[in-house]
Amino acid sequence: MACTTILVGKKASYDGSTMIARNDDSGSGHFTAKKFVVVQPEEHPAVYKSVISHVEVPLTGNALRMTAMPNAVEGKGIWAASGVNAANVGMTATETITSNPRVLGADPLVVYQPAQDGQPEVPGGIGEEDIVYLVLPYIHSAREGVLRLGSLLEQYGTYEMNGIAFQDVNEIWWLETIGGHHWMARRVPDDSYVVMPNQLGIDAFDLDDAFGAQENYLCSADLREFIRDNHLDLSLDGRLNPRDAFGLGLGRPCRRLRPPLGRPALVHGAGAEADPGGCEVCAVLPLSGDSLRPLRQLRRQEHEGSLPLHRHQPQ
Repeated sequence: MACTTILVGKKASYDGSTMIARNDDSGSGHFTAKKFVVVQPEEHPAVYKSVISHVEVPLTGNALRMTAMPNAVEGKGIWAASGVNAANVGMTATETITSNPRVLGADPLVVYQPAQDGQPEVPGGIGEEDIVYLVLPYIHSAREGVLRLGSLLEQYGTYEMNGIAFQDVNEIWWLETIGGHHWMARRVPDDSYVVMPNQLGIDAFDLDDAFGAQENYLCSADLREFIRDNHLDLSLDGRLNPRDAFGLGLGRPCRRLRPPLGRPALVHGAGAEADPGGCEVCAVLPLSGDSLRPLRQLRRQEHEGSLPLHRHQPQ
């Protein structure tokens, strides 16, 4: 299966575990080999410098030991993909998602600009190359991961659109970037699972909670004003749908196929509902049997049984 994230709440797994998983795919025509490493606290630099964007980020605080899955061949940055730290907190790297011209016009991506015509270079923001190394060693819960990454996005910006999962023994949080400096995050309900393809997936967001109790929603400090000032809320009933406001709606057919394919692999019996938008699939009953086996099965999915898409068909 192409780059797809799966999140399983603790009451939707057989043994009460929270689970996050993501395929780290390569572009057509090439393969990027990965390796498994353990990074000791003393191996983290005092200042991190990105290969792609040249941004420099001071790393302060006491780093934790962590695992990672960086590129096996050096030269294009770390690209850690995923990891777990000594506090038993895990995170994925990034699910490339979507944005729209309204958002990017209001908050452009922070793209590296090389030195030219006597002008110095302008560093870009942070991206998939960097995020795990900048966040995972310094957090002790999934919520802390959201807040740390959110702070970095607000300060340094990003040059791409991404979704990132955070997990501890009790919670899973899913964060999505909005433009160059904005972000939102939602706590995955304990009795649910999510299958997330390459598109902005959050389709409901409680701004009152995000700016109040913050029980299930978190976001950048000025998101409410950002939405209002740039007329991004397209709803007619006052209920914000981030997928419409910040994303590209339903997205391409090849992406919408992935969540329905996950339903038979992950759910046994009644109680499963597919989001008609095609991004999230939620189960109100626990997964039966060995929870890891259906996850592995879905990760190997090659769209068997789905409608054929001609390789040259416009999407």
